[in-house]
Amino acid sequence: MPRSLMMSIAAVERDTGLSKDTLRIWEKRYGFPSPVRDAQGERCYPMEQVERLRVIKRLLDVGHRPGRVVGLPPEDLQTLADRSADAQGRPTRARASSTQSPGAEGSV
Repeated sequence: MPRSLMMSIAAVERDTGLSKDTLRIWEKRYGFPSPVRDAQGERCYPMEQVERLRVIKRLLDVGHRPGRVVGLPPEDLQTLADRSADAQGRPTRARASSTQSPGAEGSV
């Protein structure tokens, strides 16, 4: 995978708010994330994993426990994130992009 489509552990920490220690512990405990190693042996995270980590972080922020969400497949994570956003009255990705502009309601 091209290096440009990868993030270092420090970049993932900054991007997601998950500490390097947490990422390493989850890697060992849950088998995810599963970074590749570069020529220097440093962890490099594919963007797909970073996106999944962002969803996991949002779920943790609303009270879900790591042991319940880290191992879930991406589709299940997104469904859970959407439900959690609904329960908190926040727009989900799908709803946010499909909302009408103000004043458009009722026009046909």
